Amino acid sequence: MKASLKVGLALIFCYLVAWLDRMAINMTILSMGEDLHIGPDRIGWVLSAFFLGYALFQIPGGALADRIGPRRVILIALAWWSVFTALTGVAGSLASMLAIRFLFGIGEGIFPASVWKVLGNWFTRKNRATANALVLSAIALGPALTPLLLAPMLARWGWRACFWALGTCGLVCLVVVYRFVANSIHEGRDVKPEELSEYEADTRSEAANAEGNLEKSTFGGLLR
Repeated sequence: MKASLKVGLALIFCYLVAWLDRMAINMTILSMGEDLHIGPDRIGWVLSAFFLGYALFQIPGGALADRIGPRRVILIALAWWSVFTALTGVAGSLASMLAIRFLFGIGEGIFPASVWKVLGNWFTRKNRATANALVLSAIALGPALTPLLLAPMLARWGWRACFWALGTCGLVCLVVVYRFVANSIHEGRDVKPEELSEYEADTRSEAANAEGNLEKSTFGGLLR
């Protein structure tokens, strides 16, 4: 198996767990609300807290990936959101739940940009769109699997156990990324010479095609 395929499978798994973690709140919110005495109006606050953290840290996550490398950001994101996924299961009040969900959103918010950067650093142009599509398929697969996986757990052990189990899955992702994912194909552990040569030839071809058409971009320029 190509090293790049291992990277792709690892990132698909991570994205799947990310979406399971994200969708779990929809499965458990009614039980959670009853247990913590959170009314329907305040349930909306809990749901919005995640998206606030998620939205605010998308761009900082990309900037951080450029600064310290995407692999490190992915590892930080996985550890961060797994901790706060598990902590969701110990929340005892509306205030603690809002804080935990906001912080959980930060972890998931810094994650996506690093995934796309890693895919670009590992896959040739011929395979890059397919790799992106396969990772994105987890966006649909995660919500589809959430009821199937969590409904029995919710019925048997309650809503808190769902988040503890998902937090553990995130730590498994952490191990998988640590073992198989590098910033680029040049830093990969198990990359065969022919796979590296194919990527480098594609990179040279891409650079040659772009020569003379490159223009430096800035974030400020994108806003104008």
